[in-house]
Amino acid sequence: MRIGEVSALTGLSPAALRYYERERLLPAPRRLGGKRCYAASDVAAIRAVKSARAMGFGIAELKMIGEVVVDRGRRRQVLAQKLAAGEAALATLLRQQAFLSAALACACDRPEQCELISGMAA
Repeated sequence: MRIGEVSALTGLSPAALRYYERERLLPAPRRLGGKRCYAASDVAAIRAVKSARAMGFGIAELKMIGEVVVDRGRRRQVLAQKLAAGEAALATLLRQQAFLSAALACACDRPEQCELISGMAA
């Protein structure tokens, strides 16, 4: 498959595909007449990178995971760190959600009258 076909299949622009190759997140596809020629396995790898990016993995994190893929212990360490960071972010979002839900239900006319808001400073 040519880069345009892979782009249509994966939803990533040709520029994004070339960028991921330069960053070594994806293996360079074979070339035919100077043009990239992708295999089905390349499409699967592209979709995996796209999914990881959608889940919030940064380029540096994906590189690190890719580099330690053969070292199970190091890979688990990297993934555990990402899990801990995700859990901390989730806890923050849950607190924010609880506050916003309470704030929407608040009948106070002015912020300084609101126990919810004054409780935030405590």
